[in-house]
Amino acid sequence: MKKTDTCHPLPLLLFFVAAVLFSVLYMHPVPALLSLLGAVCFLSLYQPIPLREIPYLIILFLAVSLTNPVFTLRGRTVLFFLLDIPITLESLAAGATNATLLLAALLWCRALFYCLDGDRLLYLFGKRAPKTALILSMTLRFIPMLTRRLREIRTAQQGCGGTGAGKLRSVALYFSALVTCALEDSVTAGASMECRGGDLPGRSFWAPYVFTRRDKGITAVLLLFLAGILALTAAGAGAFRFYPALSGIWDAPLSLPFYCIYGLFMLLPALWEAWAHISYARALSRAFPAGAGK
Repeated sequence: MKKTDTCHPLPLLLFFVAAVLFSVLYMHPVPALLSLLGAVCFLSLYQPIPLREIPYLIILFLAVSLTNPVFTLRGRTVLFFLLDIPITLESLAAGATNATLLLAALLWCRALFYCLDGDRLLYLFGKRAPKTALILSMTLRFIPMLTRRLREIRTAQQGCGGTGAGKLRSVALYFSALVTCALEDSVTAGASMECRGGDLPGRSFWAPYVFTRRDKGITAVLLLFLAGILALTAAGAGAFRFYPALSGIWDAPLSLPFYCIYGLFMLLPALWEAWAHISYARALSRAFPAGAGK
């Protein structure tokens, strides 16, 4: 079990929502890089990104970065002309920052879906918004369930000798079978929830989550970081200008404290997971010394 999985759902929700919002709102190259670095480090320790998805992320980054200069004809520093379109340094920098923020937000959302599964969402929103919590939990399991069902349908068809049709017709048959299975599962899930009293008012449920002293400390630390980031932002620390000319990353007041606090906040989950890995390695080395078997 990962260290993050032992944490209460409330501080996890607080951190990931703040990380996604900051990744969307701060149009600044340094916070964008820090947010992307934090997401990559955390996912590398928690659930590594499959290698087959990395080229798609790179293509997305290049597409967003290189598209912005074509449609945003602003900036003083003209680098070259593309079909009589001036490509400026400022528009390229803005496009690269937008692409970095987009990748960071996507990776943080991926981490959120990994850490906050359906049971945790039902625990957080089940009492005050039971229908919303149920929809969110069903949405989280929808894509993995359809992926697994599509794999089962394809394996069954191959075991039976294939469909005997062209590729387009095979895809249509797979899609039809997948939609049929999804509708049947939805009807079954609805009937099951109704039989178990899912629509009754005041329904209670059991959850294995206890808000311990450690979780209170984690929540307090997160709130302190959020207060510091918002206070420095209000003082103008997170300001950056792309047009008509790029401003310096140190031009805003209190830039260094802002970068330090923002970067440490984004690296908190990765540092926690890294400390858990180090503690586990130390425990193994103490339990099984290197020369014990000789």
